[in-house]
Amino acid sequence: MLVVVGKAACCLWRQVALLTLAMDTHQAANLDFIRSLLEEIGQPLESRFDPAVATLQQIGLDSLSVLELLMLIDERTGVEIAVEQVGTDTTLVGLAALIPPQAGA
Repeated sequence: MLVVVGKAACCLWRQVALLTLAMDTHQAANLDFIRSLLEEIGQPLESRFDPAVATLQQIGLDSLSVLELLMLIDERTGVEIAVEQVGTDTTLVGLAALIPPQAGA
């Protein structure tokens, strides 16, 4: 168990908050990127879908569309996501998490 008191606790919580913000910003940028790719392949994301729970299948993607999406991600970012990592039951947030922060999304 880690016990931190005083100024050290404040600094630790600040670092955690900044890291969380950076992760949220990264995830939001990746979701925007994926939304633009979905539009490009003719599968725009309807506003009724929550990216945290909507699966690729629920938003209308079949396995061929998923493959097309993965190929575009690779082409645009240099991140190769294996087909085995993504299925039609993968959520948009789950897909966004597979694109690392240093990728060119």
